[in-house]
Amino acid sequence: MIIILIFFSAIINAQEKPVSQILTQSNLVRFERIIEKNLTEPNDLEFENLLSEKPQVLYREGLSENLLHLLIRKKNVNLLNKTISYIDNLSEDKQNSAFLYTNTLKENPLMLSVRYRSNEAFIALFNKLKENSLLFFNSINAEDLYKQNILHYAVMCGNELALNLLIQETATYRNRNDWINSSDITGRTSFYKATEIQNLNFMNKLLESECDINIPNSMGTRPIDLARNSENQELKNFFGLKKSFFNSCFAHVRFKR
Repeated sequence: MIIILIFFSAIINAQEKPVSQILTQSNLVRFERIIEKNLTEPNDLEFENLLSEKPQVLYREGLSENLLHLLIRKKNVNLLNKTISYIDNLSEDKQNSAFLYTNTLKENPLMLSVRYRSNEAFIALFNKLKENSLLFFNSINAEDLYKQNILHYAVMCGNELALNLLIQETATYRNRNDWINSSDITGRTSFYKATEIQNLNFMNKLLESECDINIPNSMGTRPIDLARNSENQELKNFFGLKKSFFNSCFAHVRFKR
């Protein structure tokens, strides 16, 4: 009985989706097969022909991801570059839809390239987006399902290249302070996350960018509190926290609990 109900539920859900959306989702599967095949047996023409035939996989609403996301996940930068060039021939609305398309976690392609640690993909998308300032800022201002922006991603993934380029390109950004101090769903800023993972290099870069280092998370914990409770003296030194007299005298002594 349960199996029958699941079967009918699947039919109803499929009927609720537009036919064009279902077809587009199946087209992505076709692209995935070609991309996987391309990694071992390069045949760009097969991919280009399908893209010319099914460009809607770049901008059709309702997909779990678009073709740019798929190429980044599969780490095929060659076909990604070809796709970016193809997008140039689309209308402005469709170009915006393609580059700002979000997957089920609300990640746009640029964010995903950082999460998958693909610097080549990041640079290709970053340089393309810079050609249109509005599109670029819409892309870096986007937040995922957990309210994390791309700066959070760069810190979490330890991507120094992405962090440097983002900081450099936003130097004259009017809303830079709000952007650089943006908090995720738990109230953690990019600086807070850098402190959590004890990345002093990133902390210094963010500090030089005039971020606010005193913003607490949703529980009221500040970055300096993390350092105070840490055993990392370099992290303590960053905040000007000195060793206590007790720790200085008994650092070599191990106490039994």
